[in-house]
Amino acid sequence: MQSFPWLRFTGLSVGLVGIGYALMKATTPTEEQLYNASTYTIPVGSPIFLPENHAVL
Repeated sequence: MQSFPWLRFTGLSVGLVGIGYALMKATTPTEEQLYNASTYTIPVGSPIFLPENHAVL
């Protein structure tokens, strides 16, 4: 019976988790980037505020 290759399994597991962590750190925006990307101001005079776009009940 052959023994399980624990050292190789551990090394591959650590490598896979490390790649995942590096990918997460490289692609996750900072709090400032996330805030700047999520804030949206509607310009004054935008058609959304004009009365003709509102439904009459």
